[in-house]
Amino acid sequence: MKELRQRGRQPYVMVAYYISSLVADAEIFAQGIRGHWGIENRLHWSKDVVFQEDRSSITGAHAPANMSIIRSIVINLLRSNGFSSMTIAQRLISNNIPTLLALLQ
Repeated sequence: MKELRQRGRQPYVMVAYYISSLVADAEIFAQGIRGHWGIENRLHWSKDVVFQEDRSSITGAHAPANMSIIRSIVINLLRSNGFSSMTIAQRLISNNIPTLLALLQ
């Protein structure tokens, strides 16, 4: 898959190669790839950037995995309550205990 991108003001072409046993035309294959990256961008990006998961200093046997699950629950809880931006949601409800409790109802 070729994609024209821009880094700063310099254009470049990104080429990605995929190997699969799926027998499908290019359009269906591309939809699958976009679906995968949609999940990556919506969930993992939010966890990494907004909740700074990669910078977490939590260590221990199961603590990092447990915190990752909690972050996923929080993201799903916020999205199911109408927030499309995790940053805005965090700003609006972080110090608002009644709103936080209402999300759990």
